[in-house]
Amino acid sequence: MSAQHRKLYTASEPMDAARRPAIACVWELALINAEQEAWRKTMMKDKPDPLAYMEERAAFGTA
Repeated sequence: MSAQHRKLYTASEPMDAARRPAIACVWELALINAEQEAWRKTMMKDKPDPLAYMEERAAFGTA
């Protein structure tokens, strides 16, 4: 289901893509969490490591 076709369970019409609340499905939440963990692990430290960040992201497919 694309972003412009999301709707609340009881709604008859899709939500306005520009004004809808931030929501994600369970599958998107797993990816969002992996992205946040990679960022914190590699970039939110005294010496950020962009290469390590990109390597962490490349590993998402194997998760």
